[in-house]
Amino acid sequence: MAFKAECGHCNVTRTNSRNNKHYSLGNWCNNIRQCHKAIKEGGISKHRLSKADIKRLENAGFEWNLSKKVPFDEHLKDLIAFKAEFGHCNVTQTRSRNHKHLSLGLWCIDIRRSYKAIKKGGMPRCKLSKANIQRLEKAAFEWHFLDKLINTLINYLHSTGIYFSSLLLVTVALYLLLIHHK
Repeated sequence: MAFKAECGHCNVTRTNSRNNKHYSLGNWCNNIRQCHKAIKEGGISKHRLSKADIKRLENAGFEWNLSKKVPFDEHLKDLIAFKAEFGHCNVTQTRSRNHKHLSLGLWCIDIRRSYKAIKKGGMPRCKLSKANIQRLEKAAFEWHFLDKLINTLINYLHSTGIYFSSLLLVTVALYLLLIHHK
């Protein structure tokens, strides 16, 4: 309850940083959530969690599922706002938790992987309807923007008479990509 008094909620997330003052509490909450999920699915739980424990946690405002799925339309709206600000839809694909566009960048990765899987006849990572593909294309979403960047770089280098090994070329392309997204 000290966490709730300090933060105003009971949604303690698990963190990998041992320096985080809520590291132990986050791990405990994660274990409790997994235990609750196992009980709900009729499986066996590592920890004992009674109905009374569940009720007490719920009464305190404990949430069992913190991974709320953001609807497609909300991500698309964020993508269009990103494009208005930066002039393109190539959202930085970073894993940095303090990055402003982390969620949108991860969503773009999933969308591109799903599109690629659909085109190859495989299983997509997330639902991607033909209508949503068209909406993304209307917003100028680039499905293969890294390939396009590398080809642009290759064409530029060939036009200047500069030739690189493949490994160096990829390294330079990735460096330019990082600069492009800062």
